This record gives sequence, C-alpha cells and structure tokens, in this order.
Amino acid sequence: MDSLFYGLADSNNIFNAGWVDRLNLRASYGVNGNISLSEGPYLILSAGSFNPTTGGVANGIASFPNNSLRWEKTKTTNVGVDFDVFGNRLGISLDYYYKKSTDILASDATDPTTGTSRMTKNLGAIDNRGVEISLHGTPVRSSDFSWDIMFNMSFNKNKVVEYNVARNYPTMWAWSQPIHAAGHPMFGLFGYNFAGIDDRGMVTIHGKDGEVKYAQNASVDDIIYLGTAVPKTELSLINAFKYRNWDLSFMFIAKLGHKYRKDVFQGSNINSRFVAQRWQKPGDEKNTIYPALSSWNSDLFYFPYCDVNIGNASYAKLRDLTIAYTFDRSLIRNIGMSEARIYLQGRNLFRITSKGVDIDPETMEIDYSNAVGASSNAGFAVLPRSAEYYVGLSFSF
Repeated sequence: MDSLFYGLADSNNIFNAGWVDRLNLRASYGVNGNISLSEGPYLILSAGSFNPTTGGVANGIASFPNNSLRWEKTKTTNVGVDFDVFGNRLGISLDYYYKKSTDILASDATDPTTGTSRMTKNLGAIDNRGVEISLHGTPVRSSDFSWDIMFNMSFNKNKVVEYNVARNYPTMWAWSQPIHAAGHPMFGLFGYNFAGIDDRGMVTIHGKDGEVKYAQNASVDDIIYLGTAVPKTELSLINAFKYRNWDLSFMFIAKLGHKYRKDVFQGSNINSRFVAQRWQKPGDEKNTIYPALSSWNSDLFYFPYCDVNIGNASYAKLRDLTIAYTFDRSLIRNIGMSEARIYLQGRNLFRITSKGVDIDPETMEIDYSNAVGASSNAGFAVLPRSAEYYVGLSFSF
C-alpha cells in the first residue's frame, strides 16, 4: 500500500465577525495505490503435506506468472468548510469528495492453455463522488435546561465507467453476489423480468423484446439491472436533553436507496419458509409466484434472481435511548465518592422499513459461497437485531 496526500489549503479563523465564531476552509488531494498481494510476475508455489510413501512434500501452483499487473490507483479530491456561529450555538461542516479509481484489479477468464482459467487483471475504472454534511446546534441553553442536536448525512453517487470482465452467460450476471458492470453503480444486482408461473408450475420470464420464455432459455440480452446493494444515503440524528441532574438522549439512524435479494422457495429447498405457498395444481399460478416442488429443477438457477425477489433494503431505526441521573455531590461526598451516575439504556427499540419488507435489512445476508443446489438460498432471512436493555451505575472516588 502506498499513499501520498497534499494539503492545498487549511486556514483557521480566516474570517471573523460578531456572529461568526469559526470559519475553516479545507482542501486536499491524494493518490492511493493498491497492488495484488496474491499474484505477481513470478511463479509462486504452495507446499503441500508430507507424503510418507515418497518421502517428499508435494508442491502446487499458488499463483501463475503475471507480469502485466499494474497498480490500482485512486485519486481523491476533497473540499470542505466548517463554521460555527452565534456563540457556537450552531455549527455546520460540509464536505464534497471525488474519487477516481483506475486500473481496478479483478479476476477474469484467461486462455486455459496458460495452465489456469482465471487470473487477476487491471480491468476497469470507477467514479465515486459524494457530499457529507454535519450539523450541530444548541437550540436551548439555560442554567437548568439544555438541548443539543447533532445531525449527519452522507450522499454517495458512483458509476462503473469501465469493467472489462467477460460475462458470457446469464448466470454470470444474475447471481447472488452483487457485481461491478460498466454503466451501472458499484455492487449492482442483476436478474430477470419475471413473467409468472405457467400451468405446470415452471418459471417464465420476459425476454428483451417482451416475449415470454422459460427462465432456463434466457440469454445475456434478457438480463436487467435491479439496483445496488450499497446505500446511497446514510443519516443519523442525535438529540440530548439535560434538566438539572437528569439526562435524556436518543439516536436515530437510517440507510436509504439500496436493494437486497429475498430468501425464496425456488422449487427444491424445502427448508424455505415459503414452501407452503408453492404451485401444487393447475390454477395455482394465478395466486403464487413460487414454482412446483421437485427434488431438482432448473428454476433454482434462475428464479431467485428474478425482479420479483428484489426487496427495498432502506430502513430507519431508533438505535439508542438513554436516560440517566447524576447524584448531587453533597449526597455522595460522605461515602468518599466524587461522582455517581445511574442510567437505563435501550438499543434497537424499533425499526421502520418499506412496505412489504418482513425482515431486518440490516441483518439480511447474501449467499457468497457460489454454491447453488437444491437446498441453497440466494438470501438468508436471519434473525433481526434484538432489542437490548441495560441498567448501569458508574461512580468514581
């Protein structure tokens, strides 16, 4: 890893007025480099276990010679401003960043006569830009009562400008993992336009030209973009109230604009919670999206990646709620304490999700194993983050 950063401007209190307490202007430019740690220009061997028959240790090829690799580079430009006004009762920080990554490292197919079918290559370029805003304020401040607010928001927009990975089959696009594809945001989800279940319980899709076909007859041209797995906007809001010896604070968080693959019944995985909703007889296709049950079927390679199985992963949560009482020093001084505080805290008390989302998007998991079989799932509806409650006492002498 190698990095170089240049500070172009950093001024403190460059402007002063009666109502302005602080004004900082910031700008920076940096270049970050990254190289593959598993491949290089020389043949790398991996030692196996000792063989008592031959009295030797077998060696395998860990990495084939690859002298075409270059540094993956990311150029980052950042400009920002910080200012506080009205006796530090209101403060704002605003940042804009632009990251341009080139020579992106990724695994791609190669000529198998070289001895391997895949090698790491410099394959693409990605543009990444965003805005980060931080706001803090004290709307009320008196001898007995105060109210403090802190709000943070980040908005990110990225685009894969170039990504020369060969994807010659539909299943190289429509898979459980998100992928990079030129012309789309990073970590995109791709799949098929679902056309329903036929009268035999088989999955059909809409082709590129609108024709209805069986999913196993899909081509690369039939693939559609379904969204990104990365949130586009992240928010947090903290409110803190203090009244004499009492403190009350709560924090909301939110992540918005991303998608997830649902857990589904794909025809064979009888451990699915949707198995009872499957197609069972002609006419059921009018009331269900799930195919017929069989020990093995081709739909398991396609149905989990249809657009009907994409969910809105946006959510908001009450992450933390804390109420505390600080004892007067006059009450604890006689027992040798200098400070004592008791508090009650709750975490993950409730969440808000999009209509129809019956899982916790924060804990939803994707199958990254590349294993597709009769019992596998593209997504796993794991247990949501449970509510947590704490009672605590802190003191010092």
